[in-house]
Amino acid sequence: FKRMKAGKFLVCLPNKILIEIINDCHERYGHIGAKKCHKKLKETYYHPNLGTTTRKFVRSCEICQKSKINTVTSEGFMKNIIPENSLDLVAVDLFGELPTGRGGIKYIFVVLDVFSKFIKLYPVKKATAKILSKKIVMNYINEVGKPKTILSDHGSQFTANIWYETLGWEGIKVTHTSVYHPQSNPSERCMRELGRMFRAYVSDNHQKWGEYVQFIETCINHSVHDSINMIPHEIIYKKQCPDIYHTLIKFPQKPDKDYEKQVVLARKHIK
Repeated sequence: FKRMKAGKFLVCLPNKILIEIINDCHERYGHIGAKKCHKKLKETYYHPNLGTTTRKFVRSCEICQKSKINTVTSEGFMKNIIPENSLDLVAVDLFGELPTGRGGIKYIFVVLDVFSKFIKLYPVKKATAKILSKKIVMNYINEVGKPKTILSDHGSQFTANIWYETLGWEGIKVTHTSVYHPQSNPSERCMRELGRMFRAYVSDNHQKWGEYVQFIETCINHSVHDSINMIPHEIIYKKQCPDIYHTLIKFPQKPDKDYEKQVVLARKHIK
């Protein structure tokens, strides 16, 4: 082990298993980019060339090269609803129509907490207002919490009376992105990332996408998000997310994170 200045212990990686560990992390967390992969690794491991080796490894990943997308800067969302805390603003969108998966699923209902970047992915057979509003009330509220405001585009599912009524009964405000700038939905970046990850894992059999939904959701929620420089799971639940490396390795001590401080920092980043 190597003891860092803050008193945290890291596992010293020998050269002979460095690439193996980088590869494991890269694949385990959804073929994440070099920056995210390095951040995840340095939570547990130390090697003097960890950053450089990680960047070289990820750049050479054939699967990443094939699934890579060109990122486009999107319009900022409405300034008057910048969230101050988790669940202040939740953005929703539909990913699909996709090839019919096991059980007849064709879409993914994407629900993104804009403050923490925590995401929930719900595979559905049909993308009706009744089904999607029920997912919010019966699933999302129980699993994550009740949003104050839900933001969506002007799709027919999100402008139907039952969408407004069901969420209104729960005391949730409904709002929409600009008709002229639909890309102002904060979930747009997430949709591009979902596309990249599904291409990386189901390129050989598109109908198997349903088997990877939970895995991809976990990868996103347990990885450092670039815009807030923190892990979404830890912001939304204010506790350390499960980490396979910390489960397998017995550390001399495990310093507690100040999750309230992380929320304050996330608030600064999102502005």
